[in-house]
Amino acid sequence: MYQDAILVIYQKLAKENLTIDSSFNTYLYSVCRLIWLKKLEKRKNEKTFFADSENFINIDGEIEDWYELNERYQLYQEHFKKLSFNCQKILELFLARIPLKEIARILGLKSEVYVKKRKHNCKERLVENIKKDPKFNSLIIIGNNLVNESFKS
Repeated sequence: MYQDAILVIYQKLAKENLTIDSSFNTYLYSVCRLIWLKKLEKRKNEKTFFADSENFINIDGEIEDWYELNERYQLYQEHFKKLSFNCQKILELFLARIPLKEIARILGLKSEVYVKKRKHNCKERLVENIKKDPKFNSLIIIGNNLVNESFKS
C-alpha cells in the first residue's frame, strides 16, 4: 500500500504541479488511507470508520483515479509478461507506432499481412486473459474496456 501511494504521488507530480497544503507525511498518510479504504471497498466489506491517531487531509479525487489507473496497468503488465516473446515484441513495436512493414523486417517475419494477423491474435489473447482474471471484475472500468483503447488500429 505504501509503495502504491508513493507511485501515485510520483505520477501525479510527473503530470502536473502538485501543491501540498500540509506536511508531506500527512499527505502520504492521507493517500495511503484512501488506498486502504478503496481496497476495503473493493472487497465489499462494510465501510469501516477508523479512529485516526494522526490527522489526515481530504485529498482530491484525482488520487483515486491515479490509483485505479495503476491497478489496471499492473493487471495489463501481469498478463502482457505471460505472452510469448514474439507477441510481446509485436505489440511493443505496434504501440510504438512502428509501421507493420518495418515490424516484419525487424522481427524477420514473412510480411506485413502476417504481422497484422499475429498482432490481432496476440491482442485477442491478451484481452481474453485479462478478462478471465478474477481481478478484472473488481476493477472500476472507465470506458468500454480495459485494454482495447491502447490497441486501436
